[in-house]
Amino acid sequence: MKFPYLRHPVILGAVLLTALNDHLLKSLFHNFITGKLSDFTGLFFFPVFLYALLDLKKNPKSSHEKINIKRLAWCVLYTDILFILIKFTGVRLLLMSVLPVQIVNDPSDVLAITVNIATVAYAYRFRDEDSFI
Repeated sequence: MKFPYLRHPVILGAVLLTALNDHLLKSLFHNFITGKLSDFTGLFFFPVFLYALLDLKKNPKSSHEKINIKRLAWCVLYTDILFILIKFTGVRLLLMSVLPVQIVNDPSDVLAITVNIATVAYAYRFRDEDSFI
């Protein structure tokens, strides 16, 4: 079974909640919770998705059933850096000029990075025993 960590209900739920929040809940409720929800859910699942993409590129014939925790930690770091660049630099303005997205500059969004603990805890159940940090 390829990529069981991507097909797990926790990841699928995070992706679904992100989409639901961005396309429905924000317009219905427009409050603090809906403003932060996509940041938390996106930062939760994106490093796992990025890990899967990089693992597929590195090992196309692998079964992709296990997660190397060290490599996932790098994916978390890259995701956090990208998040900070998009949220707090001119990258946000560039993206908004070329894509139909709205990105709010809110310093409290950085709190969402705390979800990294949950991402690593989730990935730990799929860890490659030889990759412990």
